[in-house]
Amino acid sequence: MAEDAHYDKAAADYAVGFIECLCHTKGTWAGKPFELIDWQERIIRDIFGILKSNGYRQFNTAYVEIPKKQGKQLALDTKIPTPSGFTTMGDIRVGDTVFDENGQPCRVVAKSDVDDTEQAYRLTFRDGSSIVAGERHLWNVDYIIGELRSVLWTTGEIYRRTMEYREQYRGNAKDVYRSIIRIPAAKTLQIEGRNLPVARSCFHYLADIEPLKERVPMQCIQVDSRSHCYLVGESFVPTHNSELAAAVALLLCCGDGEERAEVYGCAADRQQASIVFEVAADMVRMCPALSKRVKILASQKRMVYLPTNSFYQVLSAEAYSKHGFNIHGVVFDELHTQPNRKLFDVMTKGSGDARMQPLYFLITTAGTDTQSICYETHQKAVDILEGRKIDPTFYPVIYGAKEDEDWTDPEVWKRSNPSLGITVGIDKVQAACDSARQNPAEENSFRQLRLNQWVKQSVRWMPMDKWDACAMPEMERTITFLAEIKESIINAYEIKTGLSRAKISRLMDAETWMNAKKAVELGFADSVLYADVQRPVTDTADGLIFSRAAVTNSLLSKFGQGTQNTNVDAGPFKKRLFSISH
Repeated sequence: MAEDAHYDKAAADYAVGFIECLCHTKGTWAGKPFELIDWQERIIRDIFGILKSNGYRQFNTAYVEIPKKQGKQLALDTKIPTPSGFTTMGDIRVGDTVFDENGQPCRVVAKSDVDDTEQAYRLTFRDGSSIVAGERHLWNVDYIIGELRSVLWTTGEIYRRTMEYREQYRGNAKDVYRSIIRIPAAKTLQIEGRNLPVARSCFHYLADIEPLKERVPMQCIQVDSRSHCYLVGESFVPTHNSELAAAVALLLCCGDGEERAEVYGCAADRQQASIVFEVAADMVRMCPALSKRVKILASQKRMVYLPTNSFYQVLSAEAYSKHGFNIHGVVFDELHTQPNRKLFDVMTKGSGDARMQPLYFLITTAGTDTQSICYETHQKAVDILEGRKIDPTFYPVIYGAKEDEDWTDPEVWKRSNPSLGITVGIDKVQAACDSARQNPAEENSFRQLRLNQWVKQSVRWMPMDKWDACAMPEMERTITFLAEIKESIINAYEIKTGLSRAKISRLMDAETWMNAKKAVELGFADSVLYADVQRPVTDTADGLIFSRAAVTNSLLSKFGQGTQNTNVDAGPFKKRLFSISH
């Protein structure tokens, strides 16, 4: 707390009271009052209750970093298309390749433990295919009754809406079983030489949904697509904690006393930002006082609070090109997925200067990119918490394990998960830990998602302590040699392209592939030969900027050249390098 600030209990009570008038929208708690957990209430009280001497809030930026909760489950026998054909949810593994909703390859970065406690539903589509999903599983759907609405609903919400419609038209045999929900189909997968069927329709119309009496073992996976969606089933159906963020957005829009407040929801893409919006919209519908005063424009992803003419609006991913915002509040969901800092800078740098107490609410899980805006903000939060920096306007909250803590220790889990035992069962964390012990590929995802640790990659194929135990003098020399190779490549590309060294380095670290057109556009190539020749071009056909495998092979070719000045057998080292590059 700043020297000129004080805690105003009435202001804090008002903010907490507003939120607790709302209702939960998901899972077994759906429809029940939103009772803030202790750690949530402390955040709300600090942000909205600590005021400066002029009566306005001290904090204008809140950074909340917390482990993910688990859910969104599908039955173990659910078919999932991969580049080599179909597999199942039960057989999919961390590191496997699946497809996002646009048919582009993406990688599985995490997989939950098996759970049979959640209510399961069978969704049957007009084409005869069916999928068994848990009550909290999320779907991007079109609600086609009345004004077409594109919404993000759980399986439980889809069932509730369907039953309400059928009850309304129970005496009308013609309309009672009409499809009122459709799921947009993915773009057709056209992968040469692969045994995958072709989607037959642009939409998957829901024919029926029924709760299952028996317990069904289910799991969920997380993929590294920007939308977090992946394809399931033979018909390629696209499928994928936002309540606190949604409650804060509503408080800023409807309960902050700001005339013509502009509150925006942002994420890596519009779809991700819409998750928070849909939760907020459901909260409005469940609250009689707000439903009378808030107009929801679902097609525009916008809601208007009529008494003050304030609005909450979801922004597209291209919003960085738009200026002139007069921001009262911004909710950034999953900040670690931001591809760059453009949108973040537009929304947080000067856009709220005309407001007396703007609030930028940033909520995220730890990520993997230490060059990202999220890691930059994370590091600032750490520096403030540890006393290395002072910023009285920045409110940092980080729940997570330290790098040197034992990731298998239940006490570490408790300190890292403030909702453990409330919304996250310790038995599920234990099962995920046991799985990660047996499969090193899952260790990093466990650290990132369960313990909120920043890791260097999503998938770890070897525990780092075992790798470090293999250290030897030639390894250090090799690291230095590879660094020199990289610098020489950067020098050459910098002269050729005019791009910054930082950008070239990022492209190399990501092992970036690009087609001929993109290579010319960035300056890596002068022109495209035989551009008029019609031939299939894949995303990986034209030009690899940097390849670890190529560099490693080049290095291996140099072994044996020159005078040997060591008696160390290089054979084992060659084998390790080869295994890394393949």
